Amino acid sequence: MRTIRFQERSMARTGLNFHVLFFLIITFWLSACVATYGETVYPREPRQWSTHQGIEGRWFINAGGTPGKLEFYQVRGAWGARVWFDYRPGWEELVDIFFDPTTSGLRFTRPSEGQRYDGTLRGDRIIGTYIDSGGATRQWEARKY
Repeated sequence: MRTIRFQERSMARTGLNFHVLFFLIITFWLSACVATYGETVYPREPRQWSTHQGIEGRWFINAGGTPGKLEFYQVRGAWGARVWFDYRPGWEELVDIFFDPTTSGLRFTRPSEGQRYDGTLRGDRIIGTYIDSGGATRQWEARKY
């Protein structure tokens, strides 16, 4: 009988140690997740940048005298983009993005203002026009970071 009790105690301790170890691993893992999630990087990078040339990457933009940041990226073969104007902090997603690498022509829409941007890539600059909310044609320009 003593041998059985010893084995039961030994198994109980092993089970307890396993639960404590499991609890510590889960606690460490969750704290690492929370620490990683809480990190903020400005500007926060939404995607991994590829080695493609052209419009892809980060740009400084000046649209009608308003400075900001512009980013182009590819997601599953389609273009994505967002813009940040300094007067209105916060990223705005852009839609209807079209880039023709043959002609270097670029077109996208800023839906929050209903503005259609057209431009041409020339080296590390994009130069173009857009129509503002009042219907006036205005100049915009972007240059690579």
